[in-house]
This record gives sequence, structure tokens and C-alpha cells, in this order.
Amino acid sequence: MNGIENRNRLEASVTTMEKKRTYRHWTTLEDRKLLELRLSGMKFREIADQLSRTAISVEKRYRKITVAQDYL
Repeated sequence: MNGIENRNRLEASVTTMEKKRTYRHWTTLEDRKLLELRLSGMKFREIADQLSRTAISVEKRYRKITVAQDYL
């Protein structure tokens, strides 16, 4: 293998590592905090900052747990 092939392989592995996503499960305390903050009028992106999550994940979780409550 020559130097160029080694460099290309290294760049490919770095790109793969950057794209790797990790999922953190939601805790009951995070769910409660999410509901509390949302009911107080906070926006999803503000809640996301407080919970160290993305605004999209916060919104999806909110919709999931509020729909679940409708069926209880």
C-alpha cells in the first residue's frame, strides 16, 4: 500500500467516526422536566439547551409522551 492509499483510508475512517451518532435514552426525570418546561411556555430549542439535547429530539419526545398520556 502506498502513502496515498493510507491517507485515503485514514480520511474515510475519520469521516465515519464524525458521522457516528449516539443515542441517550430519556430518563423519567428528563421527561418530567420536559413537560414542566413546556407547560411553562418554553420553546423546544430552549428546553433542548437545558437538557443538552437537540430541539428535534425534544419535540419528538414531547409528542411521544403527550400522545401516550392521551391513551391512559
